[in-house]
Amino acid sequence: MKAAELEHYKRRWNLRLNGLKEEKEENTRQIIADIIGKVVPHWKEKMDFILDSVHRLGKYDTNRPRQIIMQFTGRHFMDELWRTTKQHHLCDHLKISFAEDLTKEDREARRAVWPKVEQARKAGLKTVFRGPHAFINGQRVTP
Repeated sequence: MKAAELEHYKRRWNLRLNGLKEEKEENTRQIIADIIGKVVPHWKEKMDFILDSVHRLGKYDTNRPRQIIMQFTGRHFMDELWRTTKQHHLCDHLKISFAEDLTKEDREARRAVWPKVEQARKAGLKTVFRGPHAFINGQRVTP
């Protein structure tokens, strides 16, 4: 595998969390475990098995909360949580959002096709992202 492919593959077990208020000296893992336990209640007793590592990214900034990165012990856990959080009222209440942990290259590839995806969504077409690629009505989109 090339280095970029390996990096992309490794990130498949990760999710990022945006918007969660930050306190100095917080126990980030416990805070995330509590949120996940409310979103997916049947995970509460297995949290140590499901959640591998959790930490904030970057330097502390009083003006803006840092992203949190979570690594799961299995891809299926990450997929279930991400799917569940998309419509969960707790995320709306806390003003938080979950996102894939994309490489810089993947983010740039998505950014390049975003205008076409946005236009297709406004037209009522089905759009999805898979890794760095966008699809409109099942057809792969290029910049």
